[in-house]
Amino acid sequence: MTDEQPLMRRVALHAFSLEFALLSGKKTITTAPYPKDFQALIRQLEENRR
Repeated sequence: MTDEQPLMRRVALHAFSLEFALLSGKKTITTAPYPKDFQALIRQLEENRR
């Protein structure tokens, strides 16, 4: 039996989109694409969905 290796070697935590209310009351939205290793993890999970 071989030891299983983690799919990622870090915590898989990412906020794709954040919304803030500024002091003026105006809302602003910031987005960030997934990092490459996170994209690879999602792709692997989708391909191996049961």
